[in-house]
Amino acid sequence: MVKQRIILERIEELRREVKALQKLLLAKPIYLPFSPNLLLKLSITQIHTLIALKLVGGEASATDVANVLGISRAMVSASLNSLNRLGVVDKFREHRIVIFRLKIDE
Repeated sequence: MVKQRIILERIEELRREVKALQKLLLAKPIYLPFSPNLLLKLSITQIHTLIALKLVGGEASATDVANVLGISRAMVSASLNSLNRLGVVDKFREHRIVIFRLKIDE
């Protein structure tokens, strides 16, 4: 009974998080200036990472993007590095922090 209550509370928490993310995403259209062919080659995590990077202003650390997405920094860092290798984002260092920037930003 206790496990079931915990699971139901977690589901409700996830619903609230999804609603908040939907509200954020629907508040303003997001334009990603990349070809459909490129977007089709990306994983869902890479697409989410691109959207989150766009939402935070087009330039952020992996930690900043991970906080927006609510997933691990390591997963976001791997996605950002693969996007860098694909030429979608630039990567540079500010002191000890690695910053990623969308290559094409409006």
